[in-house]
Amino acid sequence: MVQATNDRSTQRVCPMTIPALLRNASLAVALLAPLFCAAQEYEDWIVQCDNINHCEAVGYGQDSETAQWIAFQVMRDAGPATAVSAKFILAEDGPEKPAAITMTVDGYRPVPIQANGPIPHEAAHELLDRMIDGKAGQASDGRQRWTLPLAGMKAALLRMDALQGRIGTPGALVRRGSRPETSVPPAPAMPVLRAAPRAQSIHDRKIKAALLAEIHPGEEDTGFHGLYRLADGRLLYLLELGRGPMDSFHEIWLANGQPPYRPRELQPPTNGLPADALINADFDGQVLESNIGRGFAGCLHSTKWLWTGDSFELLMMNHADHCRGMLGLIEHRKWVARKVP
Repeated sequence: MVQATNDRSTQRVCPMTIPALLRNASLAVALLAPLFCAAQEYEDWIVQCDNINHCEAVGYGQDSETAQWIAFQVMRDAGPATAVSAKFILAEDGPEKPAAITMTVDGYRPVPIQANGPIPHEAAHELLDRMIDGKAGQASDGRQRWTLPLAGMKAALLRMDALQGRIGTPGALVRRGSRPETSVPPAPAMPVLRAAPRAQSIHDRKIKAALLAEIHPGEEDTGFHGLYRLADGRLLYLLELGRGPMDSFHEIWLANGQPPYRPRELQPPTNGLPADALINADFDGQVLESNIGRGFAGCLHSTKWLWTGDSFELLMMNHADHCRGMLGLIEHRKWVARKVP
């Protein structure tokens, strides 16, 4: 089963409160190791950053019904003078989805945008400036209206500014000042992973039966298992342990290419981040993927690992700590690496 590791030798854990972040701002901007924070909730808003300090803040509808229908998302990469992207999201299974809507805050002129697409740069900044200190706002297609999530937005975006070292700069979203934009720290380097040659899927019932007999002696083979031959001749065995109403549960084993197989279970790393077991797992010969959607009120978790020849290394993790039932429409990225070649 996949276990979370406790190795944080190259990580730093951020303070959990905005005052602590502001007190330690000078220290934060001096450190360029990946910054790991649990997603923080501020009334209707949630904010979190990944290992390269790409941050996203998401505001959900105010009640249990609209929270599953609408969200307003703000994303920004780390580094000086990076662009801000914003999006108004309507769930596919929510109200009738319009092609175009208008957003109005505190009686200012309506701003026309397209739902579920990037808001143009000027319109995004206009909306953000109004929404941060806004008292009331709504989105409408002329027939339907949705109340905009404003409660907690200012605190969430202030946290984003603090985590990226922007407080007091012209590019800050909330607390702007004259501190040079060049003082904003660059993004931590994205990890680079080199892929091993693609493993080949093989269908050999005798090998599968022999491996299962060594791994779980006496158990009946009732699962759907994947068997793969690596470039060096060894075997990878994706073993299904069981199935529930919505999910299947797996282990991944590495074995010798010929008898005696001597399989050993692999523990795909989570780099100190909380993660689930291998659920609904799939392996394409290079990338091992685990996905879980926790039902109607749950959140989508997706993790990918790259086979590098000797082990699996974390390639991507989208893991929503909170999603208010809006499944799959918002990434909540916690980790990203670059695959080569």
